[in-house]
Amino acid sequence: MCVDNTPFYFARVDAAGCILAAGDVNCDSPRRSGKRFKSQATNFGFIDLQFDTAQEPTENNSYRVFQRFTNSTS
Repeated sequence: MCVDNTPFYFARVDAAGCILAAGDVNCDSPRRSGKRFKSQATNFGFIDLQFDTAQEPTENNSYRVFQRFTNSTS
C-alpha cells in the first residue's frame, strides 16, 4: 500500500490524494490499472489501517481509498 499525496478530484470532491496499491499507478490511473489493494476478513474482529499524519493541520485532508474487501467469515 502507498499514499499518493497528489491533489485529486473525484465525484465532485477535491481530495488531498489517495490510498492505493504500491506500484506504477497513481490516483489518476485508469480503471483496471491495479490501483486497488485487497484485504480479506477470515474471522470476526477489527481491521485497522494506521497512517502517520502531519503535525500541522491541512486545509484538505480527504483521501480516496482504492480497496477491494472480501468477507470470508461465512
